[in-house]
Amino acid sequence: MSLKLQIGLLDGMDYITVNLNNMDSFLIFDYLKSYSNEKNRIGFVVPNVNTYNRVMASTRIRCYDVIKYLDKRKIFAELYKENKDYKIVVFQKAFDEEHIELAQKLKDRGCAIIFDINVNYIEKKSEAVDYILEKQTTNVKRMLELSDTVIVTSKYLLDIYSKYNTSTILIEESISNDLFKRKKKHTKRTPTKLLYIGYAVKAKELLLIKGVLQRLHKEFDIKLLLICEKDPKLNIITYEFIKYNQKKLTKLLLEGDIKIAPRDITSGYNLGHTFTKIAYPMAVGLPVVASPVPSYKDRVAILCEDEDCWYERLKSLIESPEKRTKLGNSSREFIRENFTIEKIGKQYIKIFN
Repeated sequence: MSLKLQIGLLDGMDYITVNLNNMDSFLIFDYLKSYSNEKNRIGFVVPNVNTYNRVMASTRIRCYDVIKYLDKRKIFAELYKENKDYKIVVFQKAFDEEHIELAQKLKDRGCAIIFDINVNYIEKKSEAVDYILEKQTTNVKRMLELSDTVIVTSKYLLDIYSKYNTSTILIEESISNDLFKRKKKHTKRTPTKLLYIGYAVKAKELLLIKGVLQRLHKEFDIKLLLICEKDPKLNIITYEFIKYNQKKLTKLLLEGDIKIAPRDITSGYNLGHTFTKIAYPMAVGLPVVASPVPSYKDRVAILCEDEDCWYERLKSLIESPEKRTKLGNSSREFIRENFTIEKIGKQYIKIFN
């Protein structure tokens, strides 16, 4: 299937045929920007290009959504194209050899280089060694040296990366306005569903509170709701698995009653986590109980450092739909006031200016 679009070129009218296989409106409009003669271009280099709903979450939030925001404000931004000249190029979590070579070539031409990184690839603690390769650490350091500015997603990462590039700034991730269209209505229902949403391989961190979950399962009729790209197959308590679908994200989140986010905070990888992990469920009105990851602090969520705290706080919320409603409403308003693209987008404009 293809879509034939008629556009006006400098030498008259012509037709462009765009293949719609594996494409969506974002990629189509980005493709059409190739025909613009705009001089002040901002380009984004990403690890992998895919449709809006299938691309890596950090790329969707920190590239695609940012480009859409800039478009509305008449600031020309697009996915990087080889045959165009750019004033600024943002490398969003892109630091392979090919990206480093491109960054050096662009820098030599006078282009400003921004490196946007949302993971702790430098400081290794505990299980971080399972996720981070030595080559990745080396390449990230090379990108840090090349970059005029570095953007990070949490204060913890700001402390780490500012040691390697003094022009490092914090821009947190925005939360889609679509999540505010519906709101959780908390009622006393059976079973109460404790929600985990994320990659299946990382769902194993639920084992950190296995004893708590099993105790609550005996005392109350609760169930785990696991929303992942595949079934994590965890043997803790009864659970329901739903495959992750970005298009249905709001509906999926509303299936849960309480969002739980236990993390091993001895891991440098986990300490650098963004607020987004819990902000999505907060936006639809779910209360959150989580480990004290630095980016979660002072953000309405209930933070627990030991099993007693996990048990007492979860028990209280399980027993009271009213408490879930109150905390869920506070969480939702906190996100709306601080993390919409309108709030976060202004920070990008300030940098680009």
